[in-house]
Amino acid sequence: MRRIAFIFVSVLIGALLVHTTYEFFTADEGIQYFSCHPGRLFYAIILGVSGCLVPFGISRLPRMLKLVALGGFGTLFIAGLGFYAYLLWFLFNGSAWWAWEAASFVGGVWPTSVIWLEFRKVWRQTRENGQSEH
Repeated sequence: MRRIAFIFVSVLIGALLVHTTYEFFTADEGIQYFSCHPGRLFYAIILGVSGCLVPFGISRLPRMLKLVALGGFGTLFIAGLGFYAYLLWFLFNGSAWWAWEAASFVGGVWPTSVIWLEFRKVWRQTRENGQSEH
C-alpha cells in the first residue's frame, strides 16, 4: 500500500511540475515577466535560497535552540493565521472571492501544522532524553 501511495504522489507531483512549467512559459509569459523587471528575479532567487537555508539551519541547531526557533515560528504563523482569519471574516465578508480566500487560509494551515508537528517531535525527544538522565 505504501508503494502505491508513493507512486501516486510521485506521478501527481511530476504532472503538476510539467503543468506549472507549461503555464510559466506559455500562459503566464514568465520570461517576459522577469526580463521586464530583473529585480523580480533577484527577489525570487533570494526567497528560494532563504526557503532552503532556514530549515537546514534549524535542523542543525541544538535541541533547546531548535525548540525555541520552532516554537517562535509556530507562534508567528498562528498569529498570522489568526490575523488573516480576522481579515477574512470582518473585511472580506460577503466577497465574491470567498472560496479563494478560504482556500488560501487552508493553504496557510499546512505549513503551520508542519512546524508544530516538528516542534512536538523535538519536544518529546527532549523530554525523553531528560527523563532518562535522571
